[in-house]
Order: sequence, then C-alpha cells, then structure tokens
Amino acid sequence: VLARKISVEERKLMAKTLAKEFDFKLYTISNTERFPEICNCGPVDFAKQAPLVFNGSKINIYVTPRAIRSGVPLRVLEIMACQGFVLVNYQEDLAKEFEEGKELVMYRSLDEMVEKIRYYLEHEEERQAIARAGYEKVIREYNYAAKLRKILEQRPSGVIQHMRNSF
Repeated sequence: VLARKISVEERKLMAKTLAKEFDFKLYTISNTERFPEICNCGPVDFAKQAPLVFNGSKINIYVTPRAIRSGVPLRVLEIMACQGFVLVNYQEDLAKEFEEGKELVMYRSLDEMVEKIRYYLEHEEERQAIARAGYEKVIREYNYAAKLRKILEQRPSGVIQHMRNSF
C-alpha cells in the first residue's frame, strides 16, 4: 500500500514539473482536474491508438511503480516495439538487458529526467537513433522464438532433447 502511494505522489510531482516546462501530454483515466497545468488527453485504446502515441511522441516516459523491483517492464518493450524513444527510471534489470544511451535512456532523479528531456528534445537525430536501436533489439530478441530458444538453452541437455522431439 505504501509503495503504491509513493508511486502516485512521485508521478503527480513529475507530471506537474514537466507540464510547467514542456509540451507534456498525459494519457490516463485518472482525474487531473486539481492540476490544471497538466494536459490530460484521456485514455487511449491500447490496440489502436497506443502504438500511434508511442511512435508519435518525441519522448515516452515510463515510471516503474515502486512495488516492482525487478524485471523488464512490458510497457517499455511495447514502446520500443512501436519505434518510440523511451526515458525510464533506472532499474538494474533494464541496465543488464539494454545499453543505456544507445537503446533507451534512464534517469535516476526528477532533475536528471528534466535534464535528459531538454537534451534529447534538442538532439533529434540522436534521439531517433536510440529509438531505432531499441526497436531493432526488441524485434530481434524479444519475440517468442528467441525467448523460447534462450529458455531451452538454459535447460539440462536431456530436457532439451525431449522438448525437441516433442515439436
């Protein structure tokens, strides 16, 4: 419960801060009437509209909820699969899977987030190259065939042989 509350408060502070300085759009079902500086675009249809939002946004910001401590967030992969540029809070598992500054960009504080937004808004070619590299990695390594191959390679040889004979 506490982790959820902290996440909500951090997101409010982030949204208010970014809305004051940038053309910041928030896509959410949450009521933001108490925060008139935030441009709430409402919810989007995930299958039809979200890929267009991810691809059409110069910077997609993902804030991992505090309760999640490990793993690669699916939303980060979805943004990258739509050729979107991702700015995400630092997470060890993301740093292991993706090359920071080449395939995605991570921040460690609100101040660093703001600095990186300024930088990447001014460096469009670099931002597009990072989005393209992230897209290529997700398409290459985050598909069912690639993940199943990796799982099978980590199993004892008898299990692999049995599974190969089953297909």
